[in-house]
Amino acid sequence: MRPIVKIWCLPENAGKEDKKEGQKKLKELFDKIVEAFILYKNFEVESEKDLLILFPMDHMEYGLGTEILVEVESNIVQGDLGLSKVNEHDYIASELFHILRQFFPDAVVECNVYHADSKTIRRSNWKPKPEEVS
Repeated sequence: MRPIVKIWCLPENAGKEDKKEGQKKLKELFDKIVEAFILYKNFEVESEKDLLILFPMDHMEYGLGTEILVEVESNIVQGDLGLSKVNEHDYIASELFHILRQFFPDAVVECNVYHADSKTIRRSNWKPKPEEVS
């Protein structure tokens, strides 16, 4: 499974202010994220095709851009350097934090990295079974 990056709560005008310039700014952000994953070889990302980066739209305008949430889901394996998954996740979280702060310096940025193993539930796809609903 390729890593999935979701960047939530970008400022309302991100990518929209001047459509061409806004899209250029989002593409620069996209490229920086791809570069960060390529740098950490254990993610096995060689190009943007090995990574899924999403910029979901928020339906509430209030507060957009003041706090940005980055969620990363990956199937990283322990690499040749012997670094644990936790260390690799810390590295990419820190890198993404700094990238987002470059683009949105006034925002509070939170980055959460999850390992997508068989024990992890993807909450975005999770629905309770009928017998679990009371």
